[in-house]
Amino acid sequence: MIQRYSFDLKRLSDKKFYILLTFVIWTCVALFEYSRNHIMVSTGRLTYGDGGITLKVLLVSALIKFYVWFMIGVLVYDLYYRLKKVSRPLQAVIFIISGLVAVTLHFAVGNLLYNYYLSGTEGLWDKLIYNFESFFLSGAPLSSLNYACILLMITATDLNRKYNEQKLKALALTAELSQAQLENLKMQLKPHFLFNALNTISMLVRKNDNALAVEMLSGMSDLLRTTLNREKTHTVSLSYELMLLKKYLAIEELRFKEKLRVEFDILPETEQWQVPNLILQPIVENVFKHGFSVAHPVSVLKIRSCLKGDQLILTVSNTGPHLPHGWNYEDAEGVGIHNTMSRIKNLYGEAGQFSIENMAPDGVIVKISIPETTDGKV
Repeated sequence: MIQRYSFDLKRLSDKKFYILLTFVIWTCVALFEYSRNHIMVSTGRLTYGDGGITLKVLLVSALIKFYVWFMIGVLVYDLYYRLKKVSRPLQAVIFIISGLVAVTLHFAVGNLLYNYYLSGTEGLWDKLIYNFESFFLSGAPLSSLNYACILLMITATDLNRKYNEQKLKALALTAELSQAQLENLKMQLKPHFLFNALNTISMLVRKNDNALAVEMLSGMSDLLRTTLNREKTHTVSLSYELMLLKKYLAIEELRFKEKLRVEFDILPETEQWQVPNLILQPIVENVFKHGFSVAHPVSVLKIRSCLKGDQLILTVSNTGPHLPHGWNYEDAEGVGIHNTMSRIKNLYGEAGQFSIENMAPDGVIVKISIPETTDGKV
């Protein structure tokens, strides 16, 4: 059985990430220096033979030189984070002293390893002492630049870590805010919708239409049971949303009898599309509150779904009076319309759309546009 392994940089700790990054960088620098020396040998600007310098020796020399810097860089990384709580002036002094130590240590370790590779332990310490003077006169400035590069790499990875932490905090705060807003909107919506349903039944009781009131109470009991058992998520499938809506409409149809006709035109491909929980309920309630007119012997309520590109289009239309001239969303009373608009904005941002328009010759249509997301269509 063959297992597949994936490498995820995000799972690495900050120190492991720094070690991996600098190992790759120093390896590339070592190979670059070796390649440069190889070209110089090929063009005759660098000769070897009597001195025992071969291309293999040049490769080993480059690897020793920069891998020693790599190991020193790991030590400086630990020092950098140990000095986090130290004052800036003291940090500067310590880094200057550590720089002198690092440059000296790099020369000593590198020189010992290189001479050991060439000739073993013979005269190892004598060669080290002999080369000290020439190193501090010519090699120390370049080594100081390498040490400065180490500090720059550590600082850059630290700044990148801080940036990612701030970014994650900002995303977490945004998610928490959206979650809190959505929960608040849902808590507003549920009692609003239940109050309207109970108010319908209380009106029948006042009219002494007890038989119909009992029938509607039975329907209300079924509606409440479905509502309380409803999924505790912000989105549900359209078919699930319509199931509860139909239970509510069954109560209203008992109330209005032949004066109400409900029509559904639901595209089968849209039934499993995820929509905001209880998104249609407040819109339909507004139809019963504002959309009926005595001028119409039968009021028609239509709920329709269709697809337009990667958008689900839901429409709720009714026959009845137009919106008042100059009406806008700010004129809407109650929580229904404002709640619906806020939830769509919180869930989908600019990708979600909500509109209310007059129809010809009469009636109003509400249109909701819901985008397809990674978890928006199941």
